[in-house]
Amino acid sequence: MTAADGRPADVRSLLARSAAMRGDAIAIGLPGGGAIGYRPLYEQVVHVAGGLQRSAPAPQRIAVVLPNGVDMSIALLAAICAGVAVPLNPAYTHEEYQTYFRIARVDALLVGDDAAHPASEVARALGLPVHALTHLRAAASPEGAPDSDRGGLARAPSPDDLALIMLTSGSTGEAKRVPLTHRNLCTSAWDVCRSVDLGAGDRCLSMWEQFHIGGVVDLLLAPLLSGGEIIAGGSFDASRFFALLEERRPTWYQGVPATMHELQRAAVHRGYRSADSSLRFLRCVAAALPEAWRLEIEATFGVPVVRTFGMTEASPLIASTRLPPASGSPGAVGFPCGPEVCVVDADGKPLPAGSIGEVGVRGDNVFAGYEGQPELNAECFRDGWFLTGDLGLIDASGELFLTGRAKEIINRGGEKISPGEVEAAFLSHPDVSEATAFANPHPTLGEDVGIALVLKPAAGAGREALEQHVAARLAEFKRPRAWLFLERMPLSAVGKVQRRELPRLYHESRAERSGAREARDPLEQALLAIWRAELDNPALGPCDDFADSGGDSLSSLRVVVAVEQALRLELPEEVVARCGSVERMAAELRALGVSDTAVASIPGIGGDGVPGDELLLTGYENRPDASLLFATRSARSLDVVRHALGSLTTPRELGELLAFRPPLADRFAGLLTAPLAALRLIRERGQLARDLRAALARAREPLAWERRRVAEHAFLFAAPAHDPAATTLVVGFASRAMRLTAPTYQLLCALDPRAHALLLLRDPARNHFEDGIPGLGDSIERVADWLAGSPEIRAHREVVALGTSAGAVPALIASLRNGWPRTLLCGADDPANHPRLARALDDALAAPNAHAARDGVVIAYSAPIARDRKGADALVARLPGALRIAEERFAHHALLHHLQLRGELGDFLDRHLLAPPRGTGGAR
Repeated sequence: MTAADGRPADVRSLLARSAAMRGDAIAIGLPGGGAIGYRPLYEQVVHVAGGLQRSAPAPQRIAVVLPNGVDMSIALLAAICAGVAVPLNPAYTHEEYQTYFRIARVDALLVGDDAAHPASEVARALGLPVHALTHLRAAASPEGAPDSDRGGLARAPSPDDLALIMLTSGSTGEAKRVPLTHRNLCTSAWDVCRSVDLGAGDRCLSMWEQFHIGGVVDLLLAPLLSGGEIIAGGSFDASRFFALLEERRPTWYQGVPATMHELQRAAVHRGYRSADSSLRFLRCVAAALPEAWRLEIEATFGVPVVRTFGMTEASPLIASTRLPPASGSPGAVGFPCGPEVCVVDADGKPLPAGSIGEVGVRGDNVFAGYEGQPELNAECFRDGWFLTGDLGLIDASGELFLTGRAKEIINRGGEKISPGEVEAAFLSHPDVSEATAFANPHPTLGEDVGIALVLKPAAGAGREALEQHVAARLAEFKRPRAWLFLERMPLSAVGKVQRRELPRLYHESRAERSGAREARDPLEQALLAIWRAELDNPALGPCDDFADSGGDSLSSLRVVVAVEQALRLELPEEVVARCGSVERMAAELRALGVSDTAVASIPGIGGDGVPGDELLLTGYENRPDASLLFATRSARSLDVVRHALGSLTTPRELGELLAFRPPLADRFAGLLTAPLAALRLIRERGQLARDLRAALARAREPLAWERRRVAEHAFLFAAPAHDPAATTLVVGFASRAMRLTAPTYQLLCALDPRAHALLLLRDPARNHFEDGIPGLGDSIERVADWLAGSPEIRAHREVVALGTSAGAVPALIASLRNGWPRTLLCGADDPANHPRLARALDDALAAPNAHAARDGVVIAYSAPIARDRKGADALVARLPGALRIAEERFAHHALLHHLQLRGELGDFLDRHLLAPPRGTGGAR
């Protein structure tokens, strides 16, 4: 069916028209090759839709749970044509699926072919039919199938039939049901096409989640209506974006502000040239785009950034800025794109141009009201206008500006999160008396989730227990990062919680927590010394939270192993999970019978004993024993093996470890006595093995590397017969974790043994190399002199320096003193934190060879880490010619490791360490 202006009014008609007009032209293309044409796409959709209709006598609400891609597109379109689609996030938990199936009144589930998926398990438990896309595709059409005019459907949809149920969060309570008709969807798809002049020559790079309304309309229906091509890029990935930009030549891309900004930063780092681009425009949706970001993005990519205003209830498009040569005002979200837009006062009366009020919208794209919520609909609809809850104004030219949100939804980088849903997850814990979720300001996401809690008297639950509780109830993106424990909530005069006060209270309490009191007994004193040493945080207080103080999984392991070694005991896993602070760990140890007398009798527990890293590596330096992986009997012992593997293992040894097969009885030992723990351990071993195989798969020459001890704490990794005269030697100054913030085998897998060797230097004192390295020199200057004078080092074609974390400034000192041409520093500490090191750096900057080395310095860091930013700032102040690389994607100190996980480490090292500088001033 079509509207008066010729546009299709239902999704089946949209697909049928495009199939008739475009035939076998590509509808959806796949990275690396492969595609599906318009006609085959339409035929597959109606075939699957017909199978769904034959399974039920009446229209059904079909939950669709698949990852992004062609299969999700076919499943989603088929469910829309067969009945009513309810797309849901594949990352939801069992409990979330139970809740959303109930809220949306789901009748059936459509998945790919994964019987073990949580959605399938929940559906079967509820007695709902589970349809597999693979089976529906393979099923033959029955004889006497409906006529082809309806596309093989027993029931062809009409414009006002429901097509989609979207779940969107409210400011309080559970998710709301947004019913959208075929007319709503097709109208908005038409408006998207008109707003950016989409045509058959356009190719849309889709890297948006397809369970969002934008994934359904903006990046699926609109491109199909225009006759263009969709490039199915999966979920967002900056590296894949640039690869597909070159490979598939898209003409437009859509993203949220945070991803747009990330692409801009990545483009600058990559030396992207907009003159070579196929892009016609970029489209920014879901959240406000800062004007400064827009200007940077447009300057970098050389194309306009279209800003939009939309919401699920409007299917989603309401307003959009225009493409050149039209011009718009800075900060505006554009002009209405089809629907009518107004601004009203508190009584619902229209306001004149330039007045701020609540934005209202009406049109064929706007839904008729929330399902089952008449009171809410009475509040949201006035005289036919839907009130969006956003505050804004319309200027004299008709352009719309947004000034804020009347509602309290948490907008985490475009993900709309209901405070009520987060609160409900916490209130389901018996120790929680009150819970209030709030939006905590975030530098790149805009907002992140915070939670304020009032616990019941004598409550025993701490943050760790509550985190475990909500992890089973909330998807990862909904879990709070900011935690605030209060005696009472801040209330207004009428008794309402003042939600907007909570971010301020959180930041005040965080500033006060550090060093709030001193250790009060020998046990706390001993533990505090270990924690401060292992976390490299001398200001840590007994009550400070482990995660807030910079702790991660590896430092947690070092703390626990160091404490166990000092106290000669083994901490149960459940006890470790509760040790979120020194104070809490001391209480747990006292409950296990550890006394102050026992602590006082142990020498070295005050921080002068063996560091946690050395304990993890004890007995492992000469050669990893593959059987260790299968001899582990606890998650922590497996973590110890993982750390040891990461610190010294070569790719060759990884291959031998993975080839080792112990007897079957050994592999499943413990299943009879502790089946749940043993199964969990088997899964973790399997995941470790998969991670190791993934690293090997990226290696250039995985079996060529061998390790040789040069000194007690110096190891040379090279091919057995490598020619130093043809080899670049990378001198790596390890961090406090005894690695280069990435497992050693990952670095080796990213290097070419025919052209490179790695000399890994370790600091056993863990004092930022201030005391040198035993056997090489008792200061960083003498270590640098040893490196300059060693015939074996000097024999190499060239020497470059890699320093990470605590090893970054020492690497820079050695490089400047010796005039090495290139230096890569990752996550560098601020030299001011170590006066002895700062003086050594100042001396190195004045060294005769320093000038030649200055322009080859690259300072890379994870931008969300405040300490890393501070270190980069301090070094750039000393080295203004250095190339600065601020990586926005990772809120993790271990930059190189996360680059490796994305498959980018080899390219990163090639560009910033191994390749000679091009030009001057640090440009590469």
